[in-house]
Amino acid sequence: MKIRYTPFIILFLTIIAWLCLLIVVYQKGQEKEALIYANIPDKTIQFINTIIGSIDQHITFDPEPKIEEWDNDNNYEGDDSIELNKLEDEYFIIYYADNIQEEKEKAYTTLSLAHEAIIPLADLMGKYYYPEEVKGRKLPIYLAPTQNNYFDLISKLLNRPRTSQSDNSLGMYICSYSQMGCLTKGIVLSPQIWKDTQSARKTIWHEMNHYIFYTSLDYSKTITPYIWVSEGIAEFFSKQELKLTNNDIIRLKKEHINRTFTQYYDNYIGGLSIYHTILQEFGEQKIKEFISHTYSNSMEQVYPKTFNKSEQDFERIWKSYLDTYND
Repeated sequence: MKIRYTPFIILFLTIIAWLCLLIVVYQKGQEKEALIYANIPDKTIQFINTIIGSIDQHITFDPEPKIEEWDNDNNYEGDDSIELNKLEDEYFIIYYADNIQEEKEKAYTTLSLAHEAIIPLADLMGKYYYPEEVKGRKLPIYLAPTQNNYFDLISKLLNRPRTSQSDNSLGMYICSYSQMGCLTKGIVLSPQIWKDTQSARKTIWHEMNHYIFYTSLDYSKTITPYIWVSEGIAEFFSKQELKLTNNDIIRLKKEHINRTFTQYYDNYIGGLSIYHTILQEFGEQKIKEFISHTYSNSMEQVYPKTFNKSEQDFERIWKSYLDTYND
């Protein structure tokens, strides 16, 4: 009996071709997931370059991103000057000085405070980014045992020589953005935050707010997130008390909301005062809408979208609030 192999060969080749097609489709899907921004406007890059480095945030554009940089093992774990251990769970990696019991206790406290921030962050900022939503990357938080180590860790994460730093810096959020999205290199915390648990909570929550804000920005749009926008909402979220002196008010009344404020510290207190203005005049829901609109719009568009008012009208409302401010 003569066996005919042709139908089997055709079936075999058909199956192989189908499997190849599935592999190609899968790979294309992976690429689509990795490259979430096909184009980033030059205006957005130019604007964010103006806020590249500050007291507590450092944002850079990466023109040649690599997917392996998102790996959780691709973090700085120390050198000859400082040995770091890590405390890790499904959401966070806390790096702390090895063989120091006090630092280990701080690591567990940090992990607890970070978990406590998740639900309030999602409520105020619109969502929280879990690892599966940022290519599996857990949020790295570094606890510096000394202030010198604090600046050294920042330099290591930035992959550049150490430069002069502000002694007022208590925490630093470091990220890069690219066609793959916003890659958080880490949050570095100064030992000066550990006056008490409440002080530590405020700094950790402030820096985690930066994580959500910069991860939420739509870098494919022309956006203008002035420093007071991000610092003010981070202060608001971390429940910093608004305290303005007469000199503060005089300075702030000379500012305009269509730019980053001249004195860097005014972006904290001035930004916080703007969110207090929104809270008093429009209610907390409008703060959430305001922040949501900043993610994908230039700031001049945010005011009519949120309040149905022009930028100039909103600025007058804010300065009227400053006139009536009473500590």
